[in-house]
Amino acid sequence: GGRRVTVVDADPNLPIVRWASLPGRPENVTVLPAPSEAELTNAMRKARFGVSAGRPAEPGWAPPEWIVIDTEGGARAAMHTAIRLADLVVTPSGPSQLEAVEALKVVGYVREAAKTFKRPIPYACALTRIPAAVRPRSLKLVVDQLQAAGVPIVPIVIRNAGELMWRGASTIQSGTVQVRVLPPVSTEGWTLPQLGAKVEEVRGLYLDALSDWSGR
Repeated sequence: GGRRVTVVDADPNLPIVRWASLPGRPENVTVLPAPSEAELTNAMRKARFGVSAGRPAEPGWAPPEWIVIDTEGGARAAMHTAIRLADLVVTPSGPSQLEAVEALKVVGYVREAAKTFKRPIPYACALTRIPAAVRPRSLKLVVDQLQAAGVPIVPIVIRNAGELMWRGASTIQSGTVQVRVLPPVSTEGWTLPQLGAKVEEVRGLYLDALSDWSGR
């Protein structure tokens, strides 16, 4: 089961296309390559309507319930095109200030696109790679940057990645990585004196999810 999802791989390195060629890809997930801006427009047409370069939709084609555009980091033309087409933009960031700065650059592009095309484009930052056992010192600074910019936070919890590939390992074991996407956390109204407590609340969401994984 599961929802029908089409992933448009707009990274020139096509990592998701390579992933899709491996055994175990879910049948409800379709991956379309789009390593250039021109190919991205065509891939989106195929994802939305099943047609490509004038060719009709294949028999039995059904529109996906979700279309995900994955782009390479950096201010490439394809990323701007993806933002223009998006209903929601989610930018990943780890617990480092450098990553937060790059994520906020994308927020700026989204806000510019929303003004240009005169429509709201929701956005959020997905916090990833937050260690469960320790709280990185940089996490508070990252949250502070996101809060100052008014960016909601989407916590993403990855449960067993270390069992498949430990940090520093050169090989990956076969298996299933368990991921849970938690509800967005609004940073609106947070004040500087509250920031430390708010960071602990966000980190607590990760810890609660890990401790009660079977209760999804």
